[in-house]
Amino acid sequence: MLSELKNLTINFFEWVYSKFLFYLPNFLISFLILIVGYVIGRIVAALIEILLEKVLNVDRWLEMKGFKRFLNIGFSKFFANLGKWYVYLSFISYALFYSQIGFLIESSKLLNELIPKAFTALVIFFIGILISEIFQGFLKGIKIPYSKNISTFLKVLVIYIAAVIALDYVGVNVEILIEILRIVILGIILAFSIAFGIAFGFAMRKDVEKFLKEIKKGKKG
Repeated sequence: MLSELKNLTINFFEWVYSKFLFYLPNFLISFLILIVGYVIGRIVAALIEILLEKVLNVDRWLEMKGFKRFLNIGFSKFFANLGKWYVYLSFISYALFYSQIGFLIESSKLLNELIPKAFTALVIFFIGILISEIFQGFLKGIKIPYSKNISTFLKVLVIYIAAVIALDYVGVNVEILIEILRIVILGIILAFSIAFGIAFGFAMRKDVEKFLKEIKKGKKG
């Protein structure tokens, strides 16, 4: 009995050791891939930030246009971080694949499918925020009644549309969100139509009264 237990224990550790030796080269390659990915990610982030902030002066131009800082960081920093994490996650995916372990390979395939869609969706959403800020700044400069309220509403509407497009791009079912958007737009059209009708009615009231008086005079005559 003891000898059988001893043999089982020895066989178990021999199996673990053999598996360790088998996967060790793959783990070392995966670790090396992660290090290379980290270095390249930092380089990519630095290059993006230099290009956008120092060469193109994008941050300064946006500030002059009244665009607020997004998530307490500048435009250049945001896209630099986005590029950096795109590289990081891509190399993590490669590292998981080269581990040659079943469930890690499946995770790698999932990441490869998700990463481009997720980052494209983020870019779409950010562009939506940028457009909404530009709209808001433009409308605030126009001297019309309730310009501040209208600009705020349009800003929220543009961000909402950008979010719906981004979620749809990554494969999220957005039918209910589109239906809500449709209801909101129809409500706006209805409210505008009623307001326009009332305003037009008040504007034409004197002319209508004058016209009716003339008809009455004509009948009397």
